[in-house]
Amino acid sequence: MKILFILKTYHDSDKYFEDKLSNFKNKNYKQINKIFCDFYCNWISDFYDKLSKYYEVEIIFVNTLELINALNDKITKKNYFDYLNFIFKGFNPDILFTNTYEEKIFLNLNLKNSYNILWKSSKIEKKEKFQIFNFFHHIISDNEKILKQANDNNLKKNFLLASIPEKLLMNKNFSTRDNKLLFSGSIGYGHGERRALLTNLKKKKIELEIRSRDIKSHNKYFDKILNIFPFLRSRSTLQIISKEPLFGRDLFDYMSNFKYVLNSHADFDINFAINYRVFESLSLGCLLFTDLNKKVGEYFKDEQHVVTYSSIEDLYEKINFYKKNEKRALEVSKNGYQLIKNNHTTLIRLEEFKKILNIN
Repeated sequence: MKILFILKTYHDSDKYFEDKLSNFKNKNYKQINKIFCDFYCNWISDFYDKLSKYYEVEIIFVNTLELINALNDKITKKNYFDYLNFIFKGFNPDILFTNTYEEKIFLNLNLKNSYNILWKSSKIEKKEKFQIFNFFHHIISDNEKILKQANDNNLKKNFLLASIPEKLLMNKNFSTRDNKLLFSGSIGYGHGERRALLTNLKKKKIELEIRSRDIKSHNKYFDKILNIFPFLRSRSTLQIISKEPLFGRDLFDYMSNFKYVLNSHADFDINFAINYRVFESLSLGCLLFTDLNKKVGEYFKDEQHVVTYSSIEDLYEKINFYKKNEKRALEVSKNGYQLIKNNHTTLIRLEEFKKILNIN
């Protein structure tokens, strides 16, 4: 059994390595990818790591290729791309599992008789539909909307929740953590609710730290007008107060220092999927405030594992309640952490994955 993982990491997190290229010197392809696996902390790369002990398994991190190409160490770079070329031309996997459709890569891969599987959690855009529904045989997702699309296009489908690598589980002393509420994530065009939520919390003087990327002040149509008349553009409150976003291991380590984490699902996910932030924050022993979501309610109990809110006022009241009742906050955070540890690690999820693919 040969399995090839093709993984696109979370947005621009590879920039973390731009001033750390010396870390790759004199290392071979697998050693370099071990560095990526350890930093990105992605459950897919953890699947790769665990399965490589029993099968012939390779992985390609698609948005790190330019990073390696920038190496001054010619020998390391040559060895890396020579091995990558072997994967392209000589590996010929039985199973291809990817979280992205990268046409340039797939067109150059030797995929004779491979079974092509896509993990998809975000919306399938119109421009993607033809390639996705014609290239892949199988879609695995944590979003019921995507699984319906797969079914409508006669692709095999399976539901699979995301998971947390065991090595990331940590539960620091709750009482010594930062008392602020932490939000990390996108505030782009599909996140109007998040913008309103964060703006109102700041107005209500809630101690809040924001680490965000892609902050949009308006909808995309209004932004088009501002592009024509740039002199009308000004920085929003959120753009001013937000700190630089963190990714991978840096984000996990940083988040573990906070008692309270805020989550708000994207419009596409509400009632159909669970934001990965839910798993991340609970795996670190944080008390998570998250919006009402039927899918979350199937796996996490309100005020036992998480604290759900129905409105800005409801959230405001619950933040104040749990800050005044830290013993209760600690109890809920411990329950959430234990649930992740018992039910939602990659070792557990990998067994589900193997059953889906009929791998022994």
